[in-house]
Amino acid sequence: MGNAIHNPYAKPVEKASLSTFDTFHFVVKSVLGFGTFYLPIAFVYTGYVGGLFCTILFTILYIYGIHLMLQCMVQARARNGNNNMTMSETVAYAFNEGSKCCRPCSKIFGYLVNILLIVVHFSIGVLYIVFSAQNLKSVANSFWDNLDIRVFIAIVIVCIVPLFLIRDVCYLSPLNITGNILILYIIVYYIYNQLISSLLQGSPVSDSSDATTIVNSDIHLYIGFVMFSLSSVGVMVAIESKMANPEAYLGWWGTLNRATCLTLIANLIWGLFMYYQMGDAIYRPFLENMPWNIDGDTIKISAAVVVILTYPLNGFVPIDIIFNQYITTSRDIKNPVRVEMIVRIIFLVLTAICALAFPMMVPVVKMICAIALPLLNLIFPACTKLSLGYESGKKWIWILLHILIIILGTLVLLCGVYCACYEITIYYLGKPIKKPFFDNAYDDVLS
Repeated sequence: MGNAIHNPYAKPVEKASLSTFDTFHFVVKSVLGFGTFYLPIAFVYTGYVGGLFCTILFTILYIYGIHLMLQCMVQARARNGNNNMTMSETVAYAFNEGSKCCRPCSKIFGYLVNILLIVVHFSIGVLYIVFSAQNLKSVANSFWDNLDIRVFIAIVIVCIVPLFLIRDVCYLSPLNITGNILILYIIVYYIYNQLISSLLQGSPVSDSSDATTIVNSDIHLYIGFVMFSLSSVGVMVAIESKMANPEAYLGWWGTLNRATCLTLIANLIWGLFMYYQMGDAIYRPFLENMPWNIDGDTIKISAAVVVILTYPLNGFVPIDIIFNQYITTSRDIKNPVRVEMIVRIIFLVLTAICALAFPMMVPVVKMICAIALPLLNLIFPACTKLSLGYESGKKWIWILLHILIIILGTLVLLCGVYCACYEITIYYLGKPIKKPFFDNAYDDVLS
């Protein structure tokens, strides 16, 4: 009877700080950015039609996993009357309510969710710093030679510090809007400069004769690269919990789906046209070999700024977990603002140390994403729903669907790990590079 009158969306007003407009830009910014620049590489392994189909399929699959996890959180909140349940608490609660064999490990699964969220966002934060530094170094090479990448890593860190010390998530909205404008500017600039200008001048749109692959079967390698263009469920859950009107987040035309449609269109345009321009030739994700006719340095600087502006949103998830779920619940803190600032500075310093010590850690991050994202976005949501059960309808259809999602999530995990393992052997063990990996893409690392 309590479940019938309980509103699982109700929360204190001071915790609901994001409008629907702000939330829309948060979702767009969490997807568009660093991963978008990697997407054309994924198209090399699947071709035009294969890349188009697989990108749409994986986007739908991952967004459905986010929907499923949020629905499970609403269902768990309604059952126990706690509207502040986090993702990890929902997973632990569901496994405790489910099969008897899973109950002893329910808390372990909850801790595992938090560990995966912290590790994946920490590693992506390191990659954000390296990515921005690589772009700035590429621009600076026109003026100064032989500057070490660590100099630019230090510059990027200095730029991130004031942004990352913003505590209230609502004040990140201007950063997200600015980042969205810049990434859309890069895409529109490319389309206009490379396609429309070439057509008006009567010159070929692309000098590459290699972009002829319609369908390719290297789906396992595609998965290894497309991981970077998919958002973690942790960001989406954190955004929903801060909304003033969380009921508008889900649904067929809710904020999440509308923002996903925009990001999917932008990713497809960038992936298709950049693959058409570059073909199956070498493609460096740091924009070094992109054939800009004019103003290429502006694009590289814009890309660096986009990723710098994304760092506070990426870091919001681990800070929220560490501070709100562990530090504040374990002891009475007299000055929580000061403690949170210290936690943020420590997190930033650790990512900076990793970036300075290991500037070429893309394969390691790819391995982390290959393990964490399928678990967080597909396997855990499906397992959580199976454990919580189904209230009405044709239950057997949903059971089969979610079992299929678990199987697909496992296959995605294995494919991603395979791709990451092969790339690790190239980076760190000096294994000879073979097709379909790019012949000279790792010269800087192996030399």
